[in-house]
Amino acid sequence: MFENSWILITGASKNLGAYLAKKLAQGNHPVLVHYNKSKKSAFSLVDKLVKEKKKAKAVFGDFSSKQGIEQFVEKIQDESIKSIIHNVGNYLGKSFLETMESDFDQLLQTNMKAPFIITQALLPSLKQNKGSLIFLGVAGLEKLRAETTASMYTMTKQMLRFYMKTLAKELAHFHIRSNMISPGYLEHSVVQPKGELPMERSGTYEDIYKVVQFLLNPSNNYITGQDIEVAGAVRL
Repeated sequence: MFENSWILITGASKNLGAYLAKKLAQGNHPVLVHYNKSKKSAFSLVDKLVKEKKKAKAVFGDFSSKQGIEQFVEKIQDESIKSIIHNVGNYLGKSFLETMESDFDQLLQTNMKAPFIITQALLPSLKQNKGSLIFLGVAGLEKLRAETTASMYTMTKQMLRFYMKTLAKELAHFHIRSNMISPGYLEHSVVQPKGELPMERSGTYEDIYKVVQFLLNPSNNYITGQDIEVAGAVRL
């Protein structure tokens, strides 16, 4: 039997987001599959899930502008949403010296402003459902270590981590939980390790899903404000 409220997953048309959408839907969680450029992949995923008699819906949203984010929110604002998985995050493998202002603007728009606007707009539904927020970070954020490659990208992830913790404290009295999952090197990810990994393998999408499943479980409703690394000892 399906639950009544949706889980929104941003960036869910392919890769990790699509895997999470598929697994959650197969666990009888209704899923809203956000997509931008990968319409075909999003609808293919949703069609497969519907054929399996699962509840899924694809929703377009262009997060590169405030207008695009607001138009996306308008499409789903009347839905009952119990959880948001903020998976969208543009990667920029440039140093500070190589980064143009336009690059920086886009990073802030997609990696920080989109989660801010979406969470704020869907707060009434999250309050009603005593919902859960999950943000995708990167391993090593707690060390506040300076990066010279992908420096501005890492900075936006640091901002997102602090935002997650702020929401955990501000929204606790609404019984809304806010946590982050920070992978190390994932299979099929943009950046791959140059040397040997401590556990001799990259992380899998299933590794991430297991933590998502744990955080969404109502039995774990006292865990909030945490950045959980799923990194196999990378960056320790």
